[in-house]
Amino acid sequence: MPIDDVDKLRAAYVDFQHDPLANFIVNVRRTRAGQIRTLLADPESLPDVEMFDREVWRIESRTYLHSHRIELQLFFKYYEQTKLLKTMAEQKLKIHDLEKALLAGQLELHGNYIFGQSTGIFAPMIKDQALKFSLLKQALHTFNDETLTPQEQALRVYNTKGFGENNATGLGMIFHPDAIGLVNGATRDIMRKMGYQTEKTPSWQNLQVVLRSLHILLNTRDFIELDWFLYLYGRSL
Repeated sequence: MPIDDVDKLRAAYVDFQHDPLANFIVNVRRTRAGQIRTLLADPESLPDVEMFDREVWRIESRTYLHSHRIELQLFFKYYEQTKLLKTMAEQKLKIHDLEKALLAGQLELHGNYIFGQSTGIFAPMIKDQALKFSLLKQALHTFNDETLTPQEQALRVYNTKGFGENNATGLGMIFHPDAIGLVNGATRDIMRKMGYQTEKTPSWQNLQVVLRSLHILLNTRDFIELDWFLYLYGRSL
């Protein structure tokens, strides 16, 4: 990357760090990732696929503020936050109010708030529900397997029926926010705009190398923060 582009990228990251809305969204995503790790620490305790769909697979199923349902919709039309801003205006809320509620556990989150899916349910093509549940638990056991590196875990889940690049790396980032970055169509578009995608269709593993270099270059807190910064930065390119 040319030095001018590096300077531009670093300056954009500094601005990002001082943006209250951007920081709130990162904190929602990091908080929810921690909750999901706890929820899925014992895959055998997962009661059914429906709970996984509701709590993890969907980007946002339900959100409550002080027990009242609200909509965050962090990814609404090209990653704009019009729904969130509308909610804040209607509820007469400031970012500080939401941050305070999040910290106090009064912002109840259901969904992953990090990556979307083309369908609201896991593996709809698999009609055998017992098989579907078995594959899901197999993947979750993989992400909890400490004998495997995060990259090995993501690769195994990527090769598990019902999963793919988006959710294997998305779940990988949830389980290992310091080691795995989300790779999907949006990531690839941003990498192309930034001049990193030299191959026509680079593997998600190769893009992990790029994401790690950006993580080190900017000294981001983790890949969850890097992911949100890159999405916002990509909109300016």
